[in-house]
Amino acid sequence: MRAPDVLIIANQRATEVDGVIDFIRSRGLSVERINLCQYPEQLAFTWTPSSPTEIGQGIVGRSGWFHDPGQYSITRSLEGHGRELALREASAFWEGAALAAPCSWLNSPNSLILSSRKLYQLSRARELGIRTPATLISNDRKAVLSFFENFGGAVVKSLGNGYSVYGKENLKLYSRYYPSAPEELLEGLAFSPMIFQGRVPKKRELRVTVVEDECFGLVADTSDLNGNEVDLRRLDYDAERFRFSGMTVPAQVAAASLAITESLGLAYAGLDWIEDEHEQWLFLEINCMGAFKWSELCGAGDITTAIAEALIRRATRND
Repeated sequence: MRAPDVLIIANQRATEVDGVIDFIRSRGLSVERINLCQYPEQLAFTWTPSSPTEIGQGIVGRSGWFHDPGQYSITRSLEGHGRELALREASAFWEGAALAAPCSWLNSPNSLILSSRKLYQLSRARELGIRTPATLISNDRKAVLSFFENFGGAVVKSLGNGYSVYGKENLKLYSRYYPSAPEELLEGLAFSPMIFQGRVPKKRELRVTVVEDECFGLVADTSDLNGNEVDLRRLDYDAERFRFSGMTVPAQVAAASLAITESLGLAYAGLDWIEDEHEQWLFLEINCMGAFKWSELCGAGDITTAIAEALIRRATRND
């Protein structure tokens, strides 16, 4: 079996990838799509050191893209210690295979791992002179109480993925504002660190999608929302479609978005910004596997074509 020109790893719910695949195929290139939500129970792959370009039947492409691969199938079907061991081994296989494959990734596996660490994102932003909200990352009860006292409350976030699956149970970890630290939260510090940020009264939120050297902007008017509503993911997007519109990214924000994306070794990412009462933009975080279709539908621009063309350039670079 001939290896495809482009390999895309995305779960079946990531329908926005369909347009990217159609565009690439319209240019005469072949595409293989893998849904890791079927691995390892419905999909089987093999790798050997002598053939690092092959996983299974030669599926590694000349260019590739990890986009929202989803959860391995065993995330739902196993429980207990066996589940944790199986997930660790499945992740070790795919991380290792991706790192070893001589594929021109849109975002390299190394960069995906590195850029997913929010602590490192904020550190890079500071080094680049990019403004962020006042931040504390800690599991120290006294430090957390002091932060709440100093800032009159805090926005609390998770350090890792905001979505967790265990068997049939799904948990979404939204960012939330607390005017004071509840005892339940403080007790949880004994088991896990958390991100605490000073709340910034905001006029607008801006999602910047970066594809190589292009920036696509989606702005949301949040000026009339309850001050405790700090996570846009809680909104009913269909009912509140009026809040969202495409926007030319301000030059300063575009430059900062490109700088931090490049500094993390990424070519594709979604960056979250907020505009405060003084019309100053602050960086919140970067998502190296962020969705982009809603931005397109609201008029941010043709992100689908930009991604497809970036993958095509990588696949044909040595032709």
